[in-house]
Amino acid sequence: MNSRSETLRQLSSQIRGLEQSALKDRVKTYIPSGFNNLDQVLPGGGWPAGSLIELLASEASGALLLGLKLTQKALETKVAWAVIDPDASFYPPAAQSAGLDTSKLILVRPLPGQAAWTLNQFLRCPDVSVSFLSSRSMDNMTYRRLQLAAERGQGLGVIVRPREAIRKPCWAAVRMLVEPHVGEAQFNDSECASRVDGRSATRTSSGPPRETDWPPRTPRRQERQECGEGQESEDSNGAVMNASAASPVTRHSSRRFKLTLLHVRGGMSGQSLILDVPE
Repeated sequence: MNSRSETLRQLSSQIRGLEQSALKDRVKTYIPSGFNNLDQVLPGGGWPAGSLIELLASEASGALLLGLKLTQKALETKVAWAVIDPDASFYPPAAQSAGLDTSKLILVRPLPGQAAWTLNQFLRCPDVSVSFLSSRSMDNMTYRRLQLAAERGQGLGVIVRPREAIRKPCWAAVRMLVEPHVGEAQFNDSECASRVDGRSATRTSSGPPRETDWPPRTPRRQERQECGEGQESEDSNGAVMNASAASPVTRHSSRRFKLTLLHVRGGMSGQSLILDVPE
């Protein structure tokens, strides 16, 4: 048993060495994720330019929000970033409230059968920093084409897949399993809009989401908000105080994720980290 474990360890080390050599020849730029504990385990201290990142997650994990925050620094490096959104679930105001520059956002809602092709075109474009797609299924050949397109455009591609795809082929440089940390409430990406900016999205069959205020404004509530009244906070004893009689309380909201690095090309796989991601 010990000899078998040692053989596997040696093979893993040799494969890692070959991948590192290939990365040195191919990758010239690494983009920090902005999370020090993650950058420390990524080769080069960040995401390798011209590569794919895969996030495996359940539908209610908030993985797309996580992908946006993990690549926020990369979003700033080029003219535009893109979200391919065939199921119309992406809500731009939530991304803006999370601190992302949506003035550079290109939002495309193709037919489901054209989503991978659309992603391929954006990955090839040298002016697009990061392209995002949530995909329930993807065949091996399509995935390989996306990886080659990313190499050509030298941007990043973030692909969110169901965790059941863990046994499927993967051409991503970094593959991670995303799980909400134990004890954290779970909600999906569209629900993030309500948590981030206090609004909810309603959809019609003929158009994109529209913003609705929540809770609904009664005439008295609207008058009090416009006058700056009726804003309440709690003191250290849990008592409710009117904002006019107390200093406003600033609350910083964040979500905690557990990331398991299933594969890191040229790096150590199998590690797990906990990230606190601001909303």
